[in-house]
Amino acid sequence: MRSRFLFALAAYRRYHENPDQPARKQKTYKVSTWEAALLVAQANDNAYRKNARMALAQARRERLAAQQSGDEATEAKALLDEARSHWEINQFEQSLRRSRSALRLLATRPDPAQTARAWQQIATALLAQGKLTRALQSWLSGLAIASEHHIFPAICESYLGIGNLFLIEDAANRAELAFRYAYDLSEETGDDGYICKTGLYLLSALTQLGWIDQARRILKRLWPLIAAHPNWSPSSRSDYYLYLAACQIADKQHALADDSLAQAADICRQGGLLWGHARVGELTARLQLARGQAQSAITPLNEAIGLAAHFDNGYLLQRLYLVLCEAHEALGDAPAALAAHELYHTARMRLLRDSNERMRILDANLARRVDMELRLHKLQHERARAPTRPGKDACTGFDWLDIDLPAALPQTAKHAAVLAVVVDNLREISLRRSVQAGNQLLAVLADTLRTACPQAHGLRIGGSVLVLLADAATTTLWPKVRLRLEQAARRWSDEDITVRLIMADSLQLDGETATQQLRRTLLATLEAA
Repeated sequence: MRSRFLFALAAYRRYHENPDQPARKQKTYKVSTWEAALLVAQANDNAYRKNARMALAQARRERLAAQQSGDEATEAKALLDEARSHWEINQFEQSLRRSRSALRLLATRPDPAQTARAWQQIATALLAQGKLTRALQSWLSGLAIASEHHIFPAICESYLGIGNLFLIEDAANRAELAFRYAYDLSEETGDDGYICKTGLYLLSALTQLGWIDQARRILKRLWPLIAAHPNWSPSSRSDYYLYLAACQIADKQHALADDSLAQAADICRQGGLLWGHARVGELTARLQLARGQAQSAITPLNEAIGLAAHFDNGYLLQRLYLVLCEAHEALGDAPAALAAHELYHTARMRLLRDSNERMRILDANLARRVDMELRLHKLQHERARAPTRPGKDACTGFDWLDIDLPAALPQTAKHAAVLAVVVDNLREISLRRSVQAGNQLLAVLADTLRTACPQAHGLRIGGSVLVLLADAATTTLWPKVRLRLEQAARRWSDEDITVRLIMADSLQLDGETATQQLRRTLLATLEAA
């Protein structure tokens, strides 16, 4: 059964991961149920497989010609083209081998763009094999190279890949962070295709988190782009209507949600979008539950589960089973609700465990480390993008990290001491109260640091991190400083929200640069969390 419907998974990947592809003209089928989408997906898959095999043969010819001429750069590019073609026809192990061969060639002839592409191809092949931890590490490797050399498409793809893994782990807040970075970067560059692509990924996290106000703003931004590009892939248009329907259901605009789901279903049926069609079933069920019509939610859910079982690795099925559980609970059918919940756990374990190693893809420490890595890469990009930012932060009175870090260290210090303070929930504070409230909190903490250690040098990093730089003797004051910060945080907190501070300190090691020490200290804040 699984091999019979591999084309469905391939069709979903091509539509979902390439929203800038032009839409294909489809045959018109007389069936009106989800079988229509299945038939179109099969026809599309046959055409894509044929094209992929032709591209694979062409890439092989180019690789052999490059080997004979000794052109390693062309050979590496041809290997990556082969890897992509193998991936498109579900030959994931061959894709992985070709990508690694290209990476070995590029080690002797550095090409940052191709090296980042190789790491991304490795990550996608590992993801398809279910080796998600290694896929995450590959995305991070590609992100490091792309950030260092300011390769915009590679940075965006890495952020999206990392965020997608966080969604699989059900860490939507971290996924939103990665998707937000990609979306902000796309807005800065003005690339319509990437604004749309990253915006849709961001909407997936926002709607899952229930941040409807922010989702509405993204939807409003994307619609003119989608309307202006009618030849973009059907998946972009269907995803837009699906996220619009999710927001309308949350706002209790049931009639409008009906219209949006009808639009999405029509696009999915004509384009052969199996993933989208299953999502239509899920949201239709949620709409019926919102109307208090639980019995009407059962049929679309069962159809969506039957369709998703052909191609899904557990991510979509777990969502469908949870909604099915809610529907049976609303009907008072406890045994059926329990059975649906058990099926949810089965799909969840299938998703979160490697098919060979049988292990969790992300433990808590790795997730937090990746979270900080994302922030550090974002900071690196900001420093390169805005070198003319004022040296002083008006909010805290501290220097921005844009200044030369070694010059900011105390010149008389034999070993520099660093104290890092992270306001872990600053984003939540700014969203629930206001941005001004978040700035006031930072100002209070900065003033506390300045008063406790008047000889130390203050830095602000990104949005939520304050750092003190001092000589080694100052470390005796750190316990008192921590106590004063905690007291300030308690005074600022109230019944609605509590300020969460994470603190870590360090001494500079022999041979360690100031930047390396700062990075080590920031990562240490994750262990203290």
